[in-house]
Amino acid sequence: MISSNRDTLDKLFSLVTKFKYATHEGYGKCYTCPAVLPFRAMECGHFQSRQYYPVRWHKNNARLQCYSCNNFFSGRPDVFEEELREEIGDEEVDIILHLAKNGAYPTDDEIKQQIKELRLQLKALGGNL
Repeated sequence: MISSNRDTLDKLFSLVTKFKYATHEGYGKCYTCPAVLPFRAMECGHFQSRQYYPVRWHKNNARLQCYSCNNFFSGRPDVFEEELREEIGDEEVDIILHLAKNGAYPTDDEIKQQIKELRLQLKALGGNL
């Protein structure tokens, strides 16, 4: 059950991230390079890898990335961090870094709650495109 919920949360989190950072015209700009593509062709890139469950679904840990940056260049973590620090500030980035290594893994109940919240967010964001 946990794996199924985790997979559902991964999909919803990715969709919410894509919708959130897409333009009204349906495009997204890669967070770590100049690429602009239809937002559905973009990926949900993570500053701290998805292997760090305490921040896997943290809203400030994910942004749009093109396939090349996210896969061939391993997410370009140096550029990602620089951009993120400029966008949300050093304190918030440092929190993500700390939580990635020291945070608690989400419980199944917390994952279920995040699924509910993301479904609502996706519905709200979907109406804007």
